[in-house]
Formats: sequence, structure tokens, C-alpha cells
Amino acid sequence: MARAAQRLRTLLAMAAAGLFAAVGLAACDGGGDEPTPTGSPSEAESPSAEETPTQEIDPPVPPNAIARDDVHGAEAAAEYFLKLYVYAYQTGGLAELEQMSHAECRFCQSVTTSVSTLYSDGGRSTGGAITIRSAEGHEPIERNPYYRVDVVIEQSPSTEVAGSGEIVESEGGERLMVFAIGRGENEWKVRAVQVEEGDADV
Repeated sequence: MARAAQRLRTLLAMAAAGLFAAVGLAACDGGGDEPTPTGSPSEAESPSAEETPTQEIDPPVPPNAIARDDVHGAEAAAEYFLKLYVYAYQTGGLAELEQMSHAECRFCQSVTTSVSTLYSDGGRSTGGAITIRSAEGHEPIERNPYYRVDVVIEQSPSTEVAGSGEIVESEGGERLMVFAIGRGENEWKVRAVQVEEGDADV
């Protein structure tokens, strides 16, 4: 299967290998009302493969709600992290994403490694814009310090151009991304991300 098409599947496998059980997400209640649509972040048009590797795209701006120390702040943090994910792959810029990543977040580490390798080898990625269809947060339960946030996204097609010139395309699609997010020292940290594909219902 094409490398770009496998990106999120690979990250899912790394994030799900016992990690969610460790942070208690397996016990989170996934029920409740239907998720409330949150709108979608605007994304720049995907440049052609002939353009320069480093694209001139402004980094996303943190939403005001991210300052809240509650479930709504956790939802805003998850949505902002997804914007940083797209920004990282489109530009190679990782500073903001790394700032939000917990030191033990294997999904975050995988993104950092993948982006760093792609751009250090002279490659680039275009497209892959994410539309957020819904986001639903859950309060921490029992002694679990992490909020759970279920985000349904639609990802547009993307193209990866390796430094060697190899071009790999991905069709994108609908995914459910389940976040474990904690807050400490006035900032949110993503502890884990689990990705599921197909028809996403939360």
C-alpha cells in the first residue's frame, strides 16, 4: 500500500499498542448525545509538485477556548493539534506541535519523525487538509487525569514527494481520532491519539 495512504494507519498501530489502556481511555464513556459540529479550519490550496519544498503557510492561531481548563478547552486543544498536524506536513514546521506533545506520546513522536525525515531528505507533502465534522469531549473519570476527546474528521487527498522524486498519493477519507489530553502548567499536552478509519460515529 502507498506510504502516504498508510501514514495514519501506522500511527494508529503505534498509539494503540497498550497505550490507551495505560492512560485509562478504555474505560471512558463513549455515549451521550450526537457530537456538535464545530466547523472546519481553512486550509491553503495545495501547491503543485514543482513548487519549493518549504511552503509559505502561516501557522494556525490557537483558539481562545484553548485557555479554558475544562472539557471545552480540551476540545479546542484537540482541534488545534489537528491544525498543527496538517501544518507540520505541509511545511515541515514542528515547533508548535512538539510544544503540545507529551514526552510519552508515541503518536506525536511518530509524526515528528515522519515529518523530519521527509523534509531533511528534501521532500515535501501537499494537500491533506482536515475538515472537522464534530468534536465531543469527556471529563476524566476515576483517577484518570486525561480528558478524552472524540473528533470526526474528513481529510482531503494529499501528495508526498520524496527527496528522490518519488511521488506517493493518498485519497484521504473520514476518520475518528480519539485524543487523551491533559492540562498542566497552563498548557495542554496530547498524551495519546488513536485513529480509526471508515464511517465514524461517536
